[in-house]
Amino acid sequence: MYYTFRDGETAWLYAKTLNVMHHFAGTTAFSLDPYQIGYENEEGIESGAFWFYRKLGFRPMRKEALQLAEKEEQKIASRKGYRTSAATLRKLAQSPMIFELHGERGGDWDRFQVRKIGFKAQRQRETNFAAVLSLIPDLQRWSVGEKELLSRIVRAKAGPEETTYLKLMQRHGRLREQIIRLGS
Repeated sequence: MYYTFRDGETAWLYAKTLNVMHHFAGTTAFSLDPYQIGYENEEGIESGAFWFYRKLGFRPMRKEALQLAEKEEQKIASRKGYRTSAATLRKLAQSPMIFELHGERGGDWDRFQVRKIGFKAQRQRETNFAAVLSLIPDLQRWSVGEKELLSRIVRAKAGPEETTYLKLMQRHGRLREQIIRLGS
């Protein structure tokens, strides 16, 4: 799709897609894997993918990459015709990027990587949601209400569609905190 719309509507189309995800599933944070912005992906470097996402409001999740991006933005603003070098784009592409809709929660996901949970679950020789829940150390001390909501989440996860599961996950603050901790 991007090749088709690269010269015009790509940013608009991408923003609309994020908007649909926000309204349909309640998603408030969107992350990008480094590959999408050019890590071990020369097409991403050549196309300047980092700046495409940055203009949409994504920011690097690693502090050093954010600082580098801000320095580059100063150069772009002060030097007519300035273009970020491929070497700098490769440095920027080493960091995942995130777009967060809620400023008060900004930064919660900065160290999170879903693969960290997968690695922990794999060490348990399981890969399902129950294995992830088994990694939460204080689950037995959760309130009755927290456990009931968790039970509804587990049933929804096994259900035929993801929307109910995603919406219930958004309501469980303690589970959210634990998932972020596991992936950080």
